[in-house]
Amino acid sequence: MQPMLSLYIFLLSNCMEDFDLVFSYWLFAWYLLYVAGTPWVPNPKLFLILGLVYNILMIPLGLVKKLSTFVIIQTFIKILPILTLWNVPIKCEDVTKSFLILFVYTVHVTVFRRESIFRHRTPLTNLLIKKRLIE
Repeated sequence: MQPMLSLYIFLLSNCMEDFDLVFSYWLFAWYLLYVAGTPWVPNPKLFLILGLVYNILMIPLGLVKKLSTFVIIQTFIKILPILTLWNVPIKCEDVTKSFLILFVYTVHVTVFRRESIFRHRTPLTNLLIKKRLIE
């Protein structure tokens, strides 16, 4: 657990300004809360797997756009948590609460961090802009 916490602190200290705009960091914090035994936190395994698949598909684009370090970090912070949660089943309640967390993230980004979205674009904020949820 100590290396995971060290990685989280490193990411937090190096990306503090727009840390909250990257859903992968939310996932990692969510994972840390889950393994710490916080009772109201659902299993993040489903979203970690979906995020990992997305990051693997984004690796070639990250190399082209010289974002390889960012994509590798995003991928790495999903692999270790997935491995530790591999034998933990995903319940229906986890899926429901997971989408609630995604909704909270979306509201946070669109309402409270609106001005930062255009400065620090992420795949999820790009989708929100494309769907005209953010103008």
